[in-house]
Amino acid sequence: MLSKLKKKLQAKKRDSSESEVELKKNTAMEEAYDAKMEAMVLAEAGAHELARDSIVVGQMEPPKILVVGKEDTFTEPVLNYTIGLAERLGYEIVAMNVNTVMGHSGKFLSPFKKHLREEFEKRSAEAFSVLQEKLKDKGIRCEHVVKYGEFSKAVEELHHEMKRIEFVVTEPEAHPEKSETEVTIPVFSMQR
Repeated sequence: MLSKLKKKLQAKKRDSSESEVELKKNTAMEEAYDAKMEAMVLAEAGAHELARDSIVVGQMEPPKILVVGKEDTFTEPVLNYTIGLAERLGYEIVAMNVNTVMGHSGKFLSPFKKHLREEFEKRSAEAFSVLQEKLKDKGIRCEHVVKYGEFSKAVEELHHEMKRIEFVVTEPEAHPEKSETEVTIPVFSMQR
């Protein structure tokens, strides 16, 4: 590691247009660790610009907030809350629609069920486009997922598929006796 740092510092001093390429097979975790250690050594040596460059290379996948819609829609209060939370924390957003009625029923779907799923996915994509429009100027990355089956299993399955989902924001239960300002939006932590 020290020889690698020495080469980087010497290359910086030369300011030549030559670039050296070194192929090394590492796992993402090893690369992140190496980049952070390299940045620490460079910062202690006074090479702050090189240290910043090393940290950018070693950054891990950004944390995410999962917002789960109500069937094929996302309500305005839930979207606004999720966007505000993502802005404050610097997180990405994963929007998920779950169809609990049309669960998994074998490998093959009837033409009618296939049509119903396509329609659900189309309506879900339209609801997601509202979120994308709200995020257009905010610089927050977002992606969309559609799942079928039981709500809790869909959340758990996605949590295993995607890295760094740290919070889940869901639609509040319907409470007709409460006004809209009294209903709280459920937020759950997914950290283990």
